[in-house]
Amino acid sequence: MRLLAAFSAGMAAAAAALASLLLAAGHIRSRRPSQACWAVSLGLFSLASSALAAAEGSGWSPALFRVYYAAGAVLNVPWMALGALYLFGPRRMADLGFLLTLGLTVFTILLASSMPIHLLAGHNAELSAVMASAPLARKLAVVTNAGGTAVALFLLLRASLVFQAKGVMTGMARSAFSLAAGIGAAAVGGVMAALEAPWVLAPSLAVGAVLMLAGFWGMIPRTRPADRASARAGGELARPGR
Repeated sequence: MRLLAAFSAGMAAAAAALASLLLAAGHIRSRRPSQACWAVSLGLFSLASSALAAAEGSGWSPALFRVYYAAGAVLNVPWMALGALYLFGPRRMADLGFLLTLGLTVFTILLASSMPIHLLAGHNAELSAVMASAPLARKLAVVTNAGGTAVALFLLLRASLVFQAKGVMTGMARSAFSLAAGIGAAAVGGVMAALEAPWVLAPSLAVGAVLMLAGFWGMIPRTRPADRASARAGGELARPGR
């Protein structure tokens, strides 16, 4: 079971890393803040999945837990939601969200690096038990994941439905739906891990990463110079009041 979990987490790390590189390249060409935020989010997702793969292979250690907690349990979902907000939400709200997310990032790094961690190194150390021993860290992870997931899913699903209803940019609609499905799959893994079913986490992350990679793959070509105007128009169509 641990070998399968380690393989699944490694697959999630590879898919997320590829998506992050694609988004970073797209941002360099287009300078769109949504792609920069998503590149950060998928980079964090890949880092957390790598820590999970290492932990499934050799057991949890304080260093692995700190990396997983900061990158995966807290930060990657808010950055994902921020990217959706920049593309499909009001710009002023997105700029405010950026400041809040930046502050959350600094706070989380400080918390992860300083909080006491009580675990036994090795295969008998379970992630849920470590989280239970740090109530503040657990609450922060629950709030940021629930809030970020809700914001991202709402914006992406609404955009997908708007595009489909208007009969425009159906490729973007499919990409938005694939992103939402990937975020949902990863969220299910986190919930199941919290409910004492940690074996679900790694496969759910792998499925989520592949779905998100497929979604971003469909969006990246629209950042080429010839397609920027249409992508920008699509974002405007999905914003409130459109």
